[in-house]
Amino acid sequence: MTTPLNDPWAGLQSSTNWVGRRLNQPHPLDLFWAVHPSGAIGLVTKGMTRATLPGRLPQLRGISVEIEPGSDAGYSLHIFLRQEEDRDLFLRLCNDIIEISSMATTESEATRQLFGRLKRWQRLLGLSIGSLLSDREVRGLIGELWLLRKNLIPRLGLPGALRSWVAPDCHPQDFASTQSVIEMKVRLTGSRNQVSISSLNQLDSPILPLRLIVAELSPSQHIDALSLNELAQDLLEDAEKDGDEILAESLLCRRGYVHSSTYDSLTYEVTGQIAFEVRGHFPRIARSNVDHRIIDATYSLSLENLEEFRSDFDTTISMFCMQQ
Repeated sequence: MTTPLNDPWAGLQSSTNWVGRRLNQPHPLDLFWAVHPSGAIGLVTKGMTRATLPGRLPQLRGISVEIEPGSDAGYSLHIFLRQEEDRDLFLRLCNDIIEISSMATTESEATRQLFGRLKRWQRLLGLSIGSLLSDREVRGLIGELWLLRKNLIPRLGLPGALRSWVAPDCHPQDFASTQSVIEMKVRLTGSRNQVSISSLNQLDSPILPLRLIVAELSPSQHIDALSLNELAQDLLEDAEKDGDEILAESLLCRRGYVHSSTYDSLTYEVTGQIAFEVRGHFPRIARSNVDHRIIDATYSLSLENLEEFRSDFDTTISMFCMQQ
């Protein structure tokens, strides 16, 4: 486990009761970075009314969520981490729910937004904590981060590029702009010249033009080789400079990434990239032309003999970023 660069719990020592430091930012509720008497780190939120509390509290793996009644300040929400090794992920959760609820104008609205976000994390944590991405999933995420950092951020700027990365929100494709959508795939050097299509919707875009980008990855120990941890860390450091670190952390987590030293051994160089226009009679099984009684399908797409659909890579990126 790595310690976050900006640890909000630094300097807080456990006592016979929880101790905390008030957040130094505007928010409808009173929030405190806190340390439990057991030494567990957490977030305490004060100022909630009984009417705005959910009937059932979210149940998050490895995290305790409790409500305590107060005297004059209403009710308090206590969120504490049970497993120290999940500290990085817990900080992302805290920052995310703080950011979302800070947009509210009243205490009751902030409370509803906070619990709504916790319910979303309840779904995410079942997938994130304790489960590593497979080697194939690592390569797929490396491809997305490579496209994001090397091609989209230089043209759109970091905030715009992050907004275009829709894969973390379970969008059928990986990137979307006002001009087009992009499905990003990777393949290993020397492997079959094909990619896997995971759903009927992945190569189906009834409204906006759809581009398929395929990057070729070659395992490498070269100093410039890409690892998932390095790409994620570089993105977070850039986002911190621009004030978008919370958004970047949330996107990475929703995409299933949590730092692990296991990923350090998987390093690659991008040795080629190619773009295709998915249009007309492009070979695909798409939701729009498949019987509705077929619920879903996965298939492998051969990239051979697709020259008529090939498009210039730089032009594809420029068109995607146009008037974004």
